[in-house]
Amino acid sequence: MAYASISDLFGANRYFESFAENFYGTNGTLDASGSTTMIADINMIYYEINDTLRASGRFTSLPLERDENGEFPQALVDWNCYQLINVKMMSRYQSEFEQIPPSIQWYGSMAMKIEDRVVNGGIFFEEVIGVGQLGIAKPENTAVGTDTRGTFHNNYRGYPFGDSYPDPGRLSAFDFGRSGNEAFYEGYTGQDFPRTWVVEIDGAGGIGTATYKWSRNGAKDFDATGQVSDEEWNHLRDNVWIRFEGDSVGSNYFSTGDRWIFRCVPQEINHSVAEDAAYIVQGLR
Repeated sequence: MAYASISDLFGANRYFESFAENFYGTNGTLDASGSTTMIADINMIYYEINDTLRASGRFTSLPLERDENGEFPQALVDWNCYQLINVKMMSRYQSEFEQIPPSIQWYGSMAMKIEDRVVNGGIFFEEVIGVGQLGIAKPENTAVGTDTRGTFHNNYRGYPFGDSYPDPGRLSAFDFGRSGNEAFYEGYTGQDFPRTWVVEIDGAGGIGTATYKWSRNGAKDFDATGQVSDEEWNHLRDNVWIRFEGDSVGSNYFSTGDRWIFRCVPQEINHSVAEDAAYIVQGLR
């Protein structure tokens, strides 16, 4: 696994045309042996990048994950590619020059610029986000069942960020005195990029019978399925808590396919350097 791949550096690419063929191939052809070596080198750079990200203290979960479109943030792909090119160029040409030409140094400088901006908060992995959009958003209901009368809650902080809570209306079933879990009130702790969370009923029924599945990438795939509905608060991950409200007897209060959607935006994005960001990756939903 790596942020970049052979295809990013093969043929007419944006970094160094035919880099894969010229540095790992034979007579302009990249064979299986060259591909294996190149993959190993790309992975080596990938691990170095993650070590740097880990040391920065900005990210609580590494490696960073793909977005909802199955892609890594462009900044990480660029960093992986530029650093690999730099390593191979320096290895090949360093002994030939008393002073490395700027054309060769350029790849290393690009990798260092990306590293500096990521580590210091100048690159973030979403569109420019206003302070009023940070945290956990209120869920939107897209119920499909005509007999659905159950209710879903999460521990949203509201928009704008910082609205006072707990709100008895949305936290009525949470017995803080009994649980003593202060983390419930601390808001979203994810730090990679804004995500669209989905909670969907995958087994119809009332409270305690109905089951649900949940996703952090807009339902491209699901982190867990078949989870039993409960009126008590349950922690999913990254300090996102949910509960259901309804009746355990009588009608079918939740129908298969009932869905609630809410956005979670990291609170650690550095907005003071937003205008100086080198990469603003659009369209992550």
